[in-house]
Amino acid sequence: MDLLKSVVAIKPDIFGESFQKIVTGRKSEAIKILKEYNNWKTQQEKAKTQQMKAVAQQEKAKTQQVIISSQSDTIQQNMLKNKIKDLELSRQELELSKQTTYRNFSLTVSLFIIILAAIIYSRYVNRKRTGKIIEEKNNKLEEAIKIIRSDIEVAIEYINSLLPEQISNKYFHTSWLYKPSENLGGDIFGYHWLDEANFAIYLLDVSGHGVGAALHSVTALNALKNENLPDTDFKLPSQVLSGLNKIFQMSDYDDKYFTMWYGVYNIYTYDLTYACAGHPPPFCIDNTGKTIKLVCENFFIGGTKEFDFKSETIKINKPAKIYIYSDGAYEIKKIDGGMMTIDDMINYIKANEDSEGSELQGLFEHIINLQRNEILEDDFTLLKVVIE
Repeated sequence: MDLLKSVVAIKPDIFGESFQKIVTGRKSEAIKILKEYNNWKTQQEKAKTQQMKAVAQQEKAKTQQVIISSQSDTIQQNMLKNKIKDLELSRQELELSKQTTYRNFSLTVSLFIIILAAIIYSRYVNRKRTGKIIEEKNNKLEEAIKIIRSDIEVAIEYINSLLPEQISNKYFHTSWLYKPSENLGGDIFGYHWLDEANFAIYLLDVSGHGVGAALHSVTALNALKNENLPDTDFKLPSQVLSGLNKIFQMSDYDDKYFTMWYGVYNIYTYDLTYACAGHPPPFCIDNTGKTIKLVCENFFIGGTKEFDFKSETIKINKPAKIYIYSDGAYEIKKIDGGMMTIDDMINYIKANEDSEGSELQGLFEHIINLQRNEILEDDFTLLKVVIE
């Protein structure tokens, strides 16, 4: 009871008057209440203890969190330090790499300059050596050209020596003009006595130009001049063309062929017998002024071996003039685009002919003016034979 009183005295605000009444009047209930109070108090103390433990745990947790945070800061500081170290290492490596790259670049540039210098020097040496070689070759080439030119000049002189001299006697007067398109051409001609009565006249035109054509024409000319054809009567033009055709086949002479006209005049009978092998027809102007084309159609020399050549014969009304020519004397492309014809050539000659044969040079100059070019595309050959 004293305990209850003391409790009431201690906590008058909790229990109050009613509790005091209960304590004084009802002891059993008071004891029960006291037990409950004790239990409650114990619980309150336990709760307070637990609360204090919870607070302590919270403080401990905060402390641990602070420690952890401190450790985290330390770790982060360490990581930052490590990163700084890594960055420093990277910077050092980059600096080293730059230095290495610079050294390598410098070495590469130096090596490139050395190689370039070596190449330039090598080219200089090679060019100098090549220049000497070229100079030596040029000197040899010039020497070879000089020899070739010398040989060509000799060949020109030889061919000119084969051309007939112009003659003037009681039977014939001859004049001619020969202008090769190059130094050496494929045209060639001649005339000579076969016997005391028969006089041979001929002109041939080898395909092509230059040395090959000239050699071919000279070979054929020598066969005519020397009358060196097997089983051939040189007074018969058809046999002469046949004999030449058998010997000078294209297949044996690098596909070279030639056209030609061959005639034989008898001074006693006044007969002119002639044959033409693919050549433009000569023409005759007789004593009446009549123009006669000396046509006789045959294949060119060297085309086919078994061709049967024909000839024609006419009586010449003296005095008469015969003009034999190559196609270069009329096949001229004029400046207006047109082509000169055989009749154009005949008309020019008839209008300008004289006893001195000046119409030959006149015709040459005329065609030069027509084409406005001093260099002809083909050989120009024109032979005039006056029969008295």
